[in-house]
Amino acid sequence: MEKATQTLAVVLVIGALLGAGGFYWYNTNYLQKTATTDAYNQGYSAGQTAGTQATVAAPNIKVEWAGGDTGVFTYTGYVDASGNVVAAGPTSAVDQEFSITNKGTTDLSNIVIALKSQSGLTGLDTDLEYKYTTFTLDTYTISGINLYKGGLYTTYTIASLPAGATAYFDLYFNLVNNSKGDYQVPLHTYDCDPGLNVYIGNSVPVTLEFTVDT
Repeated sequence: MEKATQTLAVVLVIGALLGAGGFYWYNTNYLQKTATTDAYNQGYSAGQTAGTQATVAAPNIKVEWAGGDTGVFTYTGYVDASGNVVAAGPTSAVDQEFSITNKGTTDLSNIVIALKSQSGLTGLDTDLEYKYTTFTLDTYTISGINLYKGGLYTTYTIASLPAGATAYFDLYFNLVNNSKGDYQVPLHTYDCDPGLNVYIGNSVPVTLEFTVDT
């Protein structure tokens, strides 16, 4: 009986050690792995949410019309009373100059310029969202960067903007069809609000409104 008791005690001690070891492995491996996985999933979920809704404050930048321009694209000479693009309209673009200034004390990277926010809010008047409407962007070194063409919104990214620096751009607009009657009669104004969107990552965009006159 005493031997059986001793044997049982040994079994219980071994079982306790195995249980403790198993708990230690579970705690140091599975739980930590789960915490890492959960952190990843939480980050991924946050990223997914941020992709549809801005969650970061707007960057410390100023976006404004420059060179005496006011954000009015005057295209009245190229649209007739039937809503057709006429004369040299399809090959003529009107432009407005704007600037982006880094108002902060640190350099900014990956500044996005778009006519559509990351939350999906489009910047153009819906009546301009035709496949014949074209908006392109020029920098000092690159021209013809599409922001809206063929019915599709695209973006342009500034790799870096030093603290206190200002970058200048020309935004061009034209209508590339000439006989579809898609556009409203002359002297119509299309209000593009919010217009241009400038943002970094998932930040709230800084916007710049403009109008198009036909």
